[in-house]
Amino acid sequence: MLYSNVSNNNWIARGRTGRSRPRSKALKVCLVTVKAMRTEILNTKTADAAPQSPFLIYGTGIRNAPNPCIYNANSILIYGNHPHKPLSVAADSARWYDMRFMSRSEDRPVRVGLPFRTRNEELHGERAKIEPYLRALRDAGAQPVEISLGLSDRELRATAEAVDAILLPGSPADVDPARYRAGKHESCGPIDRDRDRTDFALLGHALAEKKPVLAICYGIQSLNVFLGGTLVQDIAAEKPSAIRHKWDRVSGAPEPFHAVEIEPDTRTASMWSPGEARVNSSHHQCIRDLGRGLRIAARAEDGVIEAVEGTGPGWTVGVQWHPERMVETDAAAQSLFREFCRAVTSHRASHSPAGANRTP
Repeated sequence: MLYSNVSNNNWIARGRTGRSRPRSKALKVCLVTVKAMRTEILNTKTADAAPQSPFLIYGTGIRNAPNPCIYNANSILIYGNHPHKPLSVAADSARWYDMRFMSRSEDRPVRVGLPFRTRNEELHGERAKIEPYLRALRDAGAQPVEISLGLSDRELRATAEAVDAILLPGSPADVDPARYRAGKHESCGPIDRDRDRTDFALLGHALAEKKPVLAICYGIQSLNVFLGGTLVQDIAAEKPSAIRHKWDRVSGAPEPFHAVEIEPDTRTASMWSPGEARVNSSHHQCIRDLGRGLRIAARAEDGVIEAVEGTGPGWTVGVQWHPERMVETDAAAQSLFREFCRAVTSHRASHSPAGANRTP
């Protein structure tokens, strides 16, 4: 097992007893000094044991480093604020540990992977639009893990395995129509292939492992296309309606809200109540043909699909609106994030190394 000793802002991971061991049983040891805005690896002693899965270090325990950092089994940084220098750590064969508290996996907050909205926002450090998702997750009791859109396929697989669930956020981009075998409509927006690739990799793992998925706005469209569905590329051009689905931010117009009809006997109804609800709206695309394994949970008055759910095992919910912008005043939006995090906690407990089949 790993423990932490903290002295003069130094973090050290070492063996169970804290003493040196014979080389054949030695664990990799790393000494990390906490500095403003970054953590620098000062000294690394390699040994025989190496983790076989990514090892996550909590940025929340490091001054001025708000995001978690993930290293793979080869001690290469997958994602985080730390410099790209080798880091050697050791992990128990049956459990995960945090560098912050070295707590066992079942004792830590659930980790929800959240890809950046766009590659451009990630590269330019534009965080205003992603912060509401992070706050909503933290308020619901989860630890968000931001996922870069620049990872290799191998790193994406490792990252997907490292988190307990996935939240797919909105985006100003549109899903590539080629992914649902359609030509690009003249009103289709910009395409972010890095986001598409990342979403599909994360969904492939999460749905196969029955990890909970919450998909919001662009996320519900990405989820639907991943499952073989198609999209209306521009509602105004293809399905003219009196309902204003798109938010004209440039003109300074207030965020539009409209009514949706929530289907009874759905997860969405358990949070919003069956019948009519009012939700915000800022999308110009929507689901056309439903993907396999999904059912409609809510529609707008003009027939636009506003929420879907998975029909199989696992917790999968997609909404076309933006609950992360409603949580401060809307009890149902708060309930959505709470129920999502409860589902994540339940899934992790049933798949923990102590009682099921997950071995990092």
